[in-house]
Amino acid sequence: MTRKHPRTPVRSGFSLLELEVAMVLLGIVLSGVMPLVVIQSKELKRLESRFRHGTSYYLVPPANVWAAKLGAAASISTEVPVPSPSPAATLIDNGDPGYSETGTSWHTNPRDDAYRGDQRCSSEPDAVATATWEFTSVEPGCYQVLVTWSPGADQAADVPYAVYDGETEKGTATVDQSIAPVGSNFDGLPWQSLGTFLISSNVARVTLTREAEQARSVNADAARIVRVKNQLELLAVEKSLTGEEVTAHVSVTVRIPQ
Repeated sequence: MTRKHPRTPVRSGFSLLELEVAMVLLGIVLSGVMPLVVIQSKELKRLESRFRHGTSYYLVPPANVWAAKLGAAASISTEVPVPSPSPAATLIDNGDPGYSETGTSWHTNPRDDAYRGDQRCSSEPDAVATATWEFTSVEPGCYQVLVTWSPGADQAADVPYAVYDGETEKGTATVDQSIAPVGSNFDGLPWQSLGTFLISSNVARVTLTREAEQARSVNADAARIVRVKNQLELLAVEKSLTGEEVTAHVSVTVRIPQ
């Protein structure tokens, strides 16, 4: 024998208490939403009052580098913003803007081990010549100056380079181009440092000179400048278990410019 369960009666409405609870919940929701709607409406009106229909507007970031780092807001302008200048070159190869020569003995010497596949060579006996790499728009500071070349047994072992801060000579260095540059690799080639120099103007120049008495060939390939800063390294920190004294062991590397 199968027992039939009685059906649950279907409600045709809500009780007064349920209606009051629903109205309270609705009021709570509206009390949170309405202020947002009002605020948004006011901000929209303020925004519309600042802009004219049919006018193009541009966001201009702050010009000051530190202001931008600290999160300064961009300004609004109707003028087309001027593009930011290209970053200053820190590497100049022979043939690049900033490279120049004096003398008539220079010629191109293709080499697989040269930067970008070639270098300039002066090989005429007793020829006087110079090659110059000029870096402009340089931010004042300390820079390591490095050069590279393709070595060869027929090349001079005493090639002089001079580094200038604008028109002021900051120092000289002599390299042996019969052997490969002595230094760390960059872009697949070794680079030899000429030293670290303080550049206070906006121009740094590197000049290679071939003297009249030079019998062997000299090569002019590429030069680059690298900004250097003093280095501070925390080696260890020791703290006593019984007191508040803390001992720190610090290593400081100071690069003294010439």
